[in-house]
Amino acid sequence: MRDEVKGFIALAAEVFDPPAPVVEIGSLQTPGQEGYADLRPLFPGKTYVGCDLVPGPGVDRVESGEALSFASGSVGTVVAADSLEHAADPHAVVREVKRVLAPDGVAIVSTPFVFPVHHEPDFQRYTPAGMAQLLADFPAVQVFALGDPHWPHSIVAVAGRPAGSAGAAEFARRAARLAERWPTRVPDEQMTAFVPVAVAIRHDAWVTRPVAIPYAHRFTCPAAGLCRIDFRVDVGAPATLRLRVHEDGADERPVAEATVVASAPWTARWLVFQFPPLGASAGRPYVARLTAEGGGVGVHVDGDERPVVEVFTYRTPTPAAPARDVAVVLSRLDELADRLQRLEAAVAPPRQWWRRVLGG
Repeated sequence: MRDEVKGFIALAAEVFDPPAPVVEIGSLQTPGQEGYADLRPLFPGKTYVGCDLVPGPGVDRVESGEALSFASGSVGTVVAADSLEHAADPHAVVREVKRVLAPDGVAIVSTPFVFPVHHEPDFQRYTPAGMAQLLADFPAVQVFALGDPHWPHSIVAVAGRPAGSAGAAEFARRAARLAERWPTRVPDEQMTAFVPVAVAIRHDAWVTRPVAIPYAHRFTCPAAGLCRIDFRVDVGAPATLRLRVHEDGADERPVAEATVVASAPWTARWLVFQFPPLGASAGRPYVARLTAEGGGVGVHVDGDERPVVEVFTYRTPTPAAPARDVAVVLSRLDELADRLQRLEAAVAPPRQWWRRVLGG
């Protein structure tokens, strides 16, 4: 258990007020983490069942996450805190989580990314896109990266089965509140909501230096759907950074805005400024203006005074194949394999006869 992960689970428990019973997958408190890794106090007054493959501190029931014994639709909340990376078949675990989760239930998930191999067996790591794909069968999902957005140390997510459009809208509202309240929970870590994007412009350099802001960067967006701009910055003291994007020559009316709270000193770190996609951005010239409330903030530039920057456009995600379609394909493949076996059995005797005739 890590401070940032525990902070996210605590915040998700407050924002979503998830229903009982709460089932934790991977609840064993490993040596040195007894007590600290106990997540029960984050869900006061709710029935809590800790599950793991072996008995020990924090384990109420010995369970395999790949084959849970809970009845379908009987669990209000599932917590999987840094456990999926230890599962040989994480897709099976996720299928089981979805099966046992009740309507309007919530799953709270975390996995490490840039993190050492730990507590063997340790099988895999997930990027934000990988986590989104892993949880794609849930009706509602929001994935976040913790830390430097280009080198996140952790991936966290909430997934649910909200009832109807009103439930889906409420889930989205609460997920957005997670990002809004995160700076007050773990102020020295940036939390970036996953949005499917494509790189439109990137400029990096080996040798850079920070220049003070306010700072303005002019660029022409090559594609539609401008939705994110990353700058590498230094932050010497707590500060609130604000990005305003204007069409070049129309400085009075920003077409997009985003804010990042930096509550601890950061050096040469990427900051993500996300905003709703601008559909008609292809070929348009823009000015991205950075300002800060607080001191000691600088944007990294190279020797030609060009900023270290990355510009992204929204990418329509490729939908996962529905489970029923996969089942149909697998069934068809089984039928074809059976036909091949019958065909081989049918031609085997004539083939052997011809071999005898020809002396083969």
